[in-house]
Amino acid sequence: MSNTNQSFTPVIYSIQELLSLSLVDFGMALAKQFEERKGERPDREEKVKWLKTYELLQKVLPTFKEIPAELVFGYELPGEEGRSPDLILLIENQLLVIEIQSTHETRKGEQIESTHYLRDLQAYHTASGELEITSLRILADAKKAQRSVNGIEQLTDAGFKSYLSSLFKRYKESPIVSADTWAKASYQALPDLREAAKTLFEQQELPVMEKAKEAKLPETMRFLKETIVSVANAKKHQLIFLTGAPGTGKTVAGLQLAQTLDNPLYLTANTAFAEVIQETTSQYFVQNLHQFLSENSTVNTPVIIVDEAQRVWDTSTVSAQGGAEQSEASALLSIGAKNTWSIIVCLVGEGQEIYLGEEKGLSLWEEALESSSTQWDVLVPPHWESRFTYPHQIDPLLHLTTSMRTHLANDLQAWVDALLEGDLALCATLSDQLNQKGFHIDLTRRMSVAKQHIQHIYSKAKEKRYGILSTSHDRLLQETDLTLTEDIAAFYNTSPADTHSCCQLKEYVTEFECQGLDLDYTMVCWGDDLVWNGDRWIELYHRKEADQSIRLRKNAYRVLLSRARDGMMLYVPEGLALDKTYEVLKEAVGATPCGRPKK
Repeated sequence: MSNTNQSFTPVIYSIQELLSLSLVDFGMALAKQFEERKGERPDREEKVKWLKTYELLQKVLPTFKEIPAELVFGYELPGEEGRSPDLILLIENQLLVIEIQSTHETRKGEQIESTHYLRDLQAYHTASGELEITSLRILADAKKAQRSVNGIEQLTDAGFKSYLSSLFKRYKESPIVSADTWAKASYQALPDLREAAKTLFEQQELPVMEKAKEAKLPETMRFLKETIVSVANAKKHQLIFLTGAPGTGKTVAGLQLAQTLDNPLYLTANTAFAEVIQETTSQYFVQNLHQFLSENSTVNTPVIIVDEAQRVWDTSTVSAQGGAEQSEASALLSIGAKNTWSIIVCLVGEGQEIYLGEEKGLSLWEEALESSSTQWDVLVPPHWESRFTYPHQIDPLLHLTTSMRTHLANDLQAWVDALLEGDLALCATLSDQLNQKGFHIDLTRRMSVAKQHIQHIYSKAKEKRYGILSTSHDRLLQETDLTLTEDIAAFYNTSPADTHSCCQLKEYVTEFECQGLDLDYTMVCWGDDLVWNGDRWIELYHRKEADQSIRLRKNAYRVLLSRARDGMMLYVPEGLALDKTYEVLKEAVGATPCGRPKK
């Protein structure tokens, strides 16, 4: 989790200082800082880039030697090894993120790299909030360049000089934030769930981040803790529902609450999540809900936290698994009722029911409340006021709306919802907005293109995690050399070089393994289980035993399409069965597909 200052001071010059430097002195200064930062000597490619940078700046900057701009070299985004812009330029309230390349055109992966620098500095760097940030790519050897692509200015060396001339006519004063102050400022990248859980168990608490404050997560946590004390003193029984879109911090809130309790009982309907968190933290208080209820008919704990509470099994599913003739919601209420007081906190990700037996969703909780002989006080979020019929009270702190996974999670969720509802016009609009904000959705029918694209994007970012997702009902993926992972914890946790790491792009996980867990970038394989018939989404393999089979299929894709933090690639295998699906996804993405399908 990045919540630290820059570990190593970057190299900072004024324009006059840079112009007075020899190439040798410039190179030695950057090489020394590189070795301190990386613990190794720079390779030839790095040195060639410095040479190109020096030559370009010596050519462009002499006209502006009196301008009090500050130049920053070797700034690496804290906690994100390998992500280091070539140059940062500060003048008044302006910040330029500059990448310099020798190729004549910018590839898509390089455009995405620049977009991510712009996005992440705007979102996570505490000293950049009052600055206007622009991202530039300088094509030093090109004679012409397309001026702006996805908000990234692309310039030749002559165009760069012209750009600076225009900039310095408007901004002539020293930076409002000095380069030294800027470089030392805190960078608060949002943690993924694994990082958050590890930090929580190692440090007992999470750093107070600006994003958490914006989301009112501290207020929600305080409300939950105060409610527990109140319920204990009054010796009541309380049921609380905490809701939010994927990535808004429900699970982090649950884990954080559990850390404040003695002998906490934290249950999840997500087997894969339990395995990954147990391996990440070496802690075992996160337990599988279904297994726990089948093995523990009696338990004496007044506080129960239920993650993915919308996924409790109904009576018939419990019975089919050899359990008692009651739903899991009823079983949990029965456990709580055995104590003189109890509180059950239900963490609910709406639209995430994917297993057979879960399609009734939250109605199971209302049925359990109606049949319970114990009086339960119920608290729900405001948007449940009309849909929850059992007597209840509302509180606005019980619905989380600000993403803690990525600052674009809610925008992405809107795109996913529009896609699965077949609103293609809205999809195209939302996709364009996501693209402009730095979340790219790409499309291809060639797996090799998808893999190359992902590996190119993160060739410099060693800390990034990316991998392949597919639905459990996809039959087309069986025809490839990909295999379903047998070690979920290794898939998410091992180093990228490990043979079972998600970054190897050789194994995949389904909606059952990836629910609740995210990656920086995903390749989502669209299967033949949910296809577009020209008018709407239909199932090819209908589950007769499921009450709402199409809902489960859509929810499976809802899970897959909401796992990415930076962006995703949609891979649609070639073949007549998916031609219409490919065309509708192309319309929904609103972008030129990567690679051309084979004829």
